[in-house]
Amino acid sequence: MMTLPAGISPIILLAIVSILVVPHGIYLSSPEGVGYGMEGVRWFFTTSSSKVRSLATAIVAMPFWIWAVYKVVSAGAHDLGAVSFALVIASCTFVGCSDSPTSKIPAILLLVSNGLVSINYVYPYFIYDIPLTFQIYLAVGAIYWALVGVWNWKGQTQEVQEENTYTDISGDMA
Repeated sequence: MMTLPAGISPIILLAIVSILVVPHGIYLSSPEGVGYGMEGVRWFFTTSSSKVRSLATAIVAMPFWIWAVYKVVSAGAHDLGAVSFALVIASCTFVGCSDSPTSKIPAILLLVSNGLVSINYVYPYFIYDIPLTFQIYLAVGAIYWALVGVWNWKGQTQEVQEENTYTDISGDMA
């Protein structure tokens, strides 16, 4: 059986899950006629709702949470991913269940939990002597989860702006 160098398997998993989540997000709630081409991908990354973004984030976080819990349970490893990814999944659930698109609390929790995952990817650099391939994985993971946090935050702020624009135009609350 061939073994991959440390960090390569999770990079592959991250790439596969991330690629698969885009068409899933487009299928679930894209506007009529957007499709799966570049227009659909652009919609997913720039104008999809915070609920679509949080669902995509939870889908990507889930296998990493399972992996971390497995390592903790089976090998007694000290993997903070078991906690940080659980916080991401819980925050995504909170965003998905929120009835108020203008409430910042779910979005702040999701931003903070994504930040914790990024920090979780960075701290081994300062504690352990790790192989280069694992260092690359940690760097990719830290950047990825920081960008996902910003992407989710932008989805929420976009909805707040749209809500404010709507109420300004309608005159109901302006």
